[in-house]
Amino acid sequence: MQTRTQDELNNDLAKLNNDFNAWKTKKDAKLLKLYQAKSAMEAKGEDCANASQKIKDLEMQISQRQAKLEKALGRIYERMYKAGASANAKKARQERTHHLCNLGGLVEKAGLGDMAPAALLGMLLQQAEYLQANPAILNRWTERGQVALNEKQID
Repeated sequence: MQTRTQDELNNDLAKLNNDFNAWKTKKDAKLLKLYQAKSAMEAKGEDCANASQKIKDLEMQISQRQAKLEKALGRIYERMYKAGASANAKKARQERTHHLCNLGGLVEKAGLGDMAPAALLGMLLQQAEYLQANPAILNRWTERGQVALNEKQID
């Protein structure tokens, strides 16, 4: 299934509304003439059942077309929501992937890239426990890490 962009969906939305409004304007003009004719017939005491039926049919036609429009608009709004949601989810996944790649790069810069995953995780868990017990150490680690990052950038 082809994915439509937000702009394409907005264009579809505008076209549906414009088409319906143009169609309805014509029907409203016919309806007005029918009401005027019916009113003139009633004033003369003539039978206006035919005009009443035409009015009823035209109003039903307008109502049905409006219901179809609302369904179509609902589908477009749903696709717009999904397109926006999937775009947001894609961006979040890309940001998370970028963040994880950066963390992997830091592991490499620290010389720990060849360490077994279980050993690396164990070391990180131990350091996390140590950090909770000694929150002031974070400033020292930050300073040392910044120095290392600056040195690596020069190389």
